[in-house]
Amino acid sequence: MSGGSWNHNLIMGNLMRDVGMQIERTNCKSFSLSHHVQASSTRYFYPDLGIVCETPLFGEQEALLNPVVLLEVLSPSTERYDRVNKFEWYREIESLQEYFLVYQDMALVEAFRRSREGSWVGSTFTAYLGLEAEVVIESVGVRIPLRKIYAGVELPSIVITPET
Repeated sequence: MSGGSWNHNLIMGNLMRDVGMQIERTNCKSFSLSHHVQASSTRYFYPDLGIVCETPLFGEQEALLNPVVLLEVLSPSTERYDRVNKFEWYREIESLQEYFLVYQDMALVEAFRRSREGSWVGSTFTAYLGLEAEVVIESVGVRIPLRKIYAGVELPSIVITPET
């Protein structure tokens, strides 16, 4: 999404920093909307944030084929598309283990995870709600408190200040 809101940009910056720091000594790398993923032979998407582990594989137009994690920061104009349509296509990516939806207007992150058998049928859903909650990206061993994700973001009735 080009031209995201100020909160969208703050959330993305916070996520990129914290995810990047936690995976820097692993075989995983994070990428942002500057790189696209291929969900089918005709579907390409620019996720807000993704994580790839092992060797990145590329398809047509240098589209990444093997992300392990994808995150979307929701906005009113894209929420339904990200939640329903895009997620339907993302589920076609064999390597994808987790999909996260990050709200801009409240401290809430939703996680969808493949089942242990590798299917989206029987997948799990977890909602991380409130600034004291901690998001867990299980497939890459990352833990981020929502307070850090929303640092500097103005939510209705509160402003989250960065930790010192």
